[in-house]
Amino acid sequence: MENCNTGAGEPMAHYGGKGSSAYSTSGEIPSKALRDQRRQWYERLDELSELKDDWNEEGGYAIVPELIELVRDFVPLASEQVLANWWVMPVPNGSLGFSPESGAFASVSIGMNGISFLAKSEGNNKTSGVATSTPQILHDIMEFLTRVYPV
Repeated sequence: MENCNTGAGEPMAHYGGKGSSAYSTSGEIPSKALRDQRRQWYERLDELSELKDDWNEEGGYAIVPELIELVRDFVPLASEQVLANWWVMPVPNGSLGFSPESGAFASVSIGMNGISFLAKSEGNNKTSGVATSTPQILHDIMEFLTRVYPV
């Protein structure tokens, strides 16, 4: 992804959190399917935010709260296809990982030092990179991977 770390696009103001609406702030009413996907992501993020140190009984760190908030701000930007096809999970170092539900060879990792991503298609086309951690850049990467490397 050529321009993934240009910093284009401003992060949204805080949107999300416990009890947050699944509606966007743009005034558009999203489809029921999209609202349901957003709600599921917010519920998952609430679960992840409650993990304590040693959550995996092997010394895993609690997820950094700023990362949970960054992903909450990403959710209203994401398409239904991205939200339906990717799974967010804890990583033992306190960061978050994203994998496609389909098991396709793609992953995104977000930590305090940035976002990294890797994908490989059946034709052996590969892409990888590192970018700044903002909701907009996470959105751009996830949409790109979903479009170019179907998950």
